[in-house]
Amino acid sequence: DLISDIQSQIIEDGGDKNYSNAVAVYLAFLIDRLTMFGNSFCHWDNTRDGVAQIFGRQTISMQWDFAEANPFSNSSGCFDNMLEWIYKSVKNLPAKNIGEVNLHSALKKFPFDKPVIVSTDPPYYDNIGYANLSDFFYVWLRRPLKKIYPELFGRMNFAKSEELIAEPARFEGNKMAAKNFFEDGMFQALQNIYEVADENFPVKIYYAFKQQDSEDDGSASTGWETMLNAIIRAGFQITATLPMRTEMKSRMRSHDSNALASSIVLACRKRPPENKICGKGEFMNELKAELKNSLEKMKSANIAPVDVAQAAIGPGIGIYSRYEKITDMNDNVLEVRDALKIINAEVSEILGNPAGKLDATSQFCVDLFTQKAFNEISFGEADVLARAKNISVAKLEDLGAVISMRGKVRLTDRDEMKLLDENKNLNKTFVKKLSESKCAWLWLQGLVKVFGKAGIEGAAEFLAKFEGGAESLKNLAYLLYDICEKKSWAKEGTGYNEIVVEWQEIFESSLKYRQNKSEEPKLLFE
Repeated sequence: DLISDIQSQIIEDGGDKNYSNAVAVYLAFLIDRLTMFGNSFCHWDNTRDGVAQIFGRQTISMQWDFAEANPFSNSSGCFDNMLEWIYKSVKNLPAKNIGEVNLHSALKKFPFDKPVIVSTDPPYYDNIGYANLSDFFYVWLRRPLKKIYPELFGRMNFAKSEELIAEPARFEGNKMAAKNFFEDGMFQALQNIYEVADENFPVKIYYAFKQQDSEDDGSASTGWETMLNAIIRAGFQITATLPMRTEMKSRMRSHDSNALASSIVLACRKRPPENKICGKGEFMNELKAELKNSLEKMKSANIAPVDVAQAAIGPGIGIYSRYEKITDMNDNVLEVRDALKIINAEVSEILGNPAGKLDATSQFCVDLFTQKAFNEISFGEADVLARAKNISVAKLEDLGAVISMRGKVRLTDRDEMKLLDENKNLNKTFVKKLSESKCAWLWLQGLVKVFGKAGIEGAAEFLAKFEGGAESLKNLAYLLYDICEKKSWAKEGTGYNEIVVEWQEIFESSLKYRQNKSEEPKLLFE
């Protein structure tokens, strides 16, 4: 209510109307920021001992209790803190007119008189209702700004009908109507992009929408499939997929979950007019010939396991999108959903192959982990599984891979591994036993534990003592992560994911320890 008074005061002090309007806009931003911290959906962030604002996620989440920010204090959520963020933003905005900004619906033809380079981050089906969330900010902006920008704030709440999202609530709960609205709208937008896109440059489409099971067999995602349908229908083919690290590790969404850490950039070009029809058999042959090589490149680039399965869809759908239509022997069209089933199955088969190349002990551990994680099975079941690998339960127990008692057997938990001596240094006896066993499973479990306790340097020192092929441990981490992903073991999968993400640095740092093995271990755990 005081913002209009401030505007009047600026005019009285000799300022012009444009300046007073600008000040009003920035003060309206300040009110919005204060509102983010001044509501009963804020919680206490114990990672930094402060109040966390309402939008830790892209939703307003249920809270069982809340933390109150004091706007008149000098702590999180206070007036001065909010003002400083706005000041920093304004200070760093470019002062020169170096570009042009236009507000234009992507569902309408673009008014460009020459070809353009396009880079876009499209909406993800029903993932986030931005228009609904915008009401939180809109109602507070509207009060001080509706007279300055009546064309923007003429409505009582934020416009929602044109938002491209598959929201059934906007169609009286009809999911099919919501799906059709999204697919038709996405197709129209991409068709408009197709008409203005410069053929000398790829159209870049970003996505970070993790596949969600939409069928009993979990083989396809309605949202992902709908977007791909629109891209291909518009006349594009996908020529490359590039994972791009975009998300902060500290964001709330990433805590103890396998949220995507990367966005995947789809590079799309206009499909050659001669690529009309392809047979299903030819498609399958191309998929088998090219997908494995693409996955190997991704793994060598240390793409996090949490991102690999999604990124791997790109090369597969890239082959599919080369053609306007793919048909089987009966002239039935291979739809995107069917192609995704085939691609997902092929990806799973390729990612699952490393287990056959492991030592017998590790093969046993992977099989038992897949069935029971770290839970118990009967001795008889474990014995049958061990005999199939030409190894005994007694030998596995001696190596420290399992714990056997009272007729039950389970995998040894990382916390039970005797990695440290009484001085919290690496336990030489245990490391020696590990070295003699050459068991990739135990080495990887140890590596995950050391990384969690001592970070990259500690993991590097530990890895330097492994005399097998270090790459085998990375491949095993990929495999175990993939198992965790399928089983929804998010917390367990996080450890393997982190090892792969930091693999290059761990491996390179381990080389200096390998060159000077005569030194006594220096690794200390606090």
